[in-house]
Amino acid sequence: MFHHLPLYNKFRTVEMALVIPGFVFPVIGIWGLWVIFKGEVEEVVFRRSFLWSLGFTGGLCLLLWLMPTLFLSFQSPMDANFQNQVPEWYYMALIQDRASLASADALRSLIFILLGAALLFGYWKAKNKKTAITITSIGIAVLTLVDLWTVDRRYLNDSNYVMETPREMYKESVADKEIFKDMDESFRVLGLNNPWQETTVSYYHHSIGGYHAVKLRRYQELIEHRLDGEYRNIIGALQKAQTIEDIMPALAASPSLNMLNTRYIIYNPDQAPIRNPFAFGNAWFVDKVDIVDNADAEIDALNTINPLQTAVVDKRFAKDLEGFTPQKDSTATIVLEKYRPNRLTYKTNASSEQLAVFSEIYYPGWKVTIDGKEATHFRADWILRGMLIPAGEHTVVFDFHPDAYVAAANVSAYSSFLILLLLIAAIGWSGWKYWRQQRSTVTETKQ
Repeated sequence: MFHHLPLYNKFRTVEMALVIPGFVFPVIGIWGLWVIFKGEVEEVVFRRSFLWSLGFTGGLCLLLWLMPTLFLSFQSPMDANFQNQVPEWYYMALIQDRASLASADALRSLIFILLGAALLFGYWKAKNKKTAITITSIGIAVLTLVDLWTVDRRYLNDSNYVMETPREMYKESVADKEIFKDMDESFRVLGLNNPWQETTVSYYHHSIGGYHAVKLRRYQELIEHRLDGEYRNIIGALQKAQTIEDIMPALAASPSLNMLNTRYIIYNPDQAPIRNPFAFGNAWFVDKVDIVDNADAEIDALNTINPLQTAVVDKRFAKDLEGFTPQKDSTATIVLEKYRPNRLTYKTNASSEQLAVFSEIYYPGWKVTIDGKEATHFRADWILRGMLIPAGEHTVVFDFHPDAYVAAANVSAYSSFLILLLLIAAIGWSGWKYWRQQRSTVTETKQ
């Protein structure tokens, strides 16, 4: 299933696939009720299946309620991380809490099972099956609502519906206020307090680090191979520095941070940030291109090249560079004019065709045009975007327009509309049939 079901291998953890039985089990349950209500189950089969189902599910919940430790130890391999750091009584109390939570939920489940069984038993013994179907259906719906409502309120309750107030941890710092004075369209900021996990910089700025559950693997590998080492070098330089000028060599020796346009370094939120004069900017032209054989060679090349002068390109994108010969043009310019998260506009001017590198992440779904005409771009320097820019003055626009997402969104919207129409049609058809039946009954009565 992991290798063949669509998007199954995109889950952060395989446990997230529990949404599949969470969807399938209710469908099967309602399907079973539908078959029973249609009268397609013989009485002897119904009785035997009913008793077996009640005995198995109810019996299991009964055992877990009375003896939760019979099947489960309520210990986790993760406990080893803190077990030796807390008193024994504290750890045993934690185990008991886990067991009591399981016991309480088992009792809760047992009550729902017995109530559901009582509704089915009432349907089984009822003489008027039509009335019994209505009562049983309403009862099952009420039980389902109560079950979902009470569990959902564990995670989303009144405490979640309060007026939003800025958290103290995200209060504007002195460093933030200084950075806000910079009116350029786009640049990035590096915080030196555990940058790959913290979220405070990301709250106000385009952060080099930050945390997200679905961080790009390629960016994580860039962190591990390049960014973390450069960050640590800056930390080391700060510890020895007497003046700001003492930090400059470390910033100059951080090509990967510079190609990501890291303009500010926050070393103390209560102090003005350090401005990095070596940041490459939003885009630049390179004088040389190196075609490498694979991804390993591509990321290894970042250890030796100067990204401001040389672009490294995987050979799978070599066709995008066919016929191109780099020519240095000291007067060529490329400037980011407008920035939105899903639309970037650049102005370029060069006397000859140039290879531009953009300080933006290469990711499927981005479309690029030159003067409104569709163009192509490719990955450069492991993580960034590169493309050929013709000679002359041009407007380059990147738009995020993932075809698969747009198609899926359209299918979802039209499907929802179709389902709504079918629901309205079904209600209308049922109402019309009921009206005809009543009219026929009245006519027969008159006759």
